[in-house]
Amino acid sequence: MLRSRRSVAVALSSAAVVLSAPTASAQVTGFEVMAPWDPGVFVAGCTYIARVTTEPDAYLSFHDSQDGEFDPPNATQASAEGSVLATWTPHTTGSHLLRAVQVGGGEQTIGIEVRSGGTEDCAGVGTMWTDN
Repeated sequence: MLRSRRSVAVALSSAAVVLSAPTASAQVTGFEVMAPWDPGVFVAGCTYIARVTTEPDAYLSFHDSQDGEFDPPNATQASAEGSVLATWTPHTTGSHLLRAVQVGGGEQTIGIEVRSGGTEDCAGVGTMWTDN
């Protein structure tokens, strides 16, 4: 009998912990990469603007599946309006899968095909797709 009371007490205290745990409602609601001179054109060696919308003051980090870098390179805090801007520079041609990850929350990905071209004018041929 004592054993079953202890089991019930442990089960009840565990249930209380689960019920009081905060829920993860943080979400990335938008993610885009923009080429100011020609939308949808991405060339290795050129720099582009990444924009994310999320919850106000949330922390976000960016990742590239290939050889590319984001600036800022670490997690950065969204504005009070819930936006984060970063620059992205792909260093190699091919398919790049970009991720915007909210610390403790959700993420969105964008697939971008990066082509070779002249970095003098950052013109070339490329495509962008989203994977929600």
